[in-house]
Amino acid sequence: MEERDTALDGLFPEPEPAFEPAEYAARLERVRARMAADRIDCLFVSAPEGMYYLSGYRCAFMQGQNPKQWPPTSGIAVHVDHDRFILFDTDRETVMHRTYTAARDIRLFPPGRTRDGTAFIAQELAAEGWLAGTVGLEFWSHRPNRAISERFQGHLEAQGARVVDGSDVLREVRWLKSPAELARIRAAARIGCAGLRAAGTAIRPGAMELAVLGEA
Repeated sequence: MEERDTALDGLFPEPEPAFEPAEYAARLERVRARMAADRIDCLFVSAPEGMYYLSGYRCAFMQGQNPKQWPPTSGIAVHVDHDRFILFDTDRETVMHRTYTAARDIRLFPPGRTRDGTAFIAQELAAEGWLAGTVGLEFWSHRPNRAISERFQGHLEAQGARVVDGSDVLREVRWLKSPAELARIRAAARIGCAGLRAAGTAIRPGAMELAVLGEA
C-alpha cells in the first residue's frame, strides 16, 4: 500500500465559517428585527456582501453580468418569523457550502442548461408559506441585474407575494459591528499592514513583481 504524504498536514487550518454559530445567529436576529420594523415578511438577499454577512458565503464567481449560461440567481431567503434562513444555489458550489458557510438549509437548483433558479426559488418559498405577505428584493444591489430581478419578481408575484425594495435592511444592519467582527477587522488590518511593509522593503530597482508579491 502506498503511504500518504503527510508533509503538509497541519500546515493549513481546516476550512470553516469565518465566525462562530452564535455570531451568525445574532446577525440573523438583527436582520429579522429590521425586517419587522420595515414590514417585510420575507427578504431575499442577493448582494454578495449580504450573503457573506449572514452565512459566510464567499464564492469566487458571483455570475454578475452573465445572464445567459450562469445567471446570478443564487441567494439567501430570510423570513421574519423563523430563526433560520434558506440558501439557494447551484450544485457547482456544494463543497463551498459545506466548508465555508453556516448554512444548514441548502437547496440546489434543478440541473439544466441555464441554471436559472428564479422559478425554483419562488416555488420553494411558496411551499414554505414564506410568500404570503411582503417580499423584499435588493433593488439597489448590482447583483442580479434588473433583467433577472424583474424575472424573479414576476415568479414571486405569480405565487401571491407583494414585492418591495428591501435594499436597506442589510445595509443598515451591517453598520453596527459586533465585538467578534471588530476583532477580525483589527486582525485583518494587522496582517494587511505587515504585507504592505514587506512589499515596501522588497521593492527596489530590478526586483521582479512575483518576488515582491512573495514577500508581501
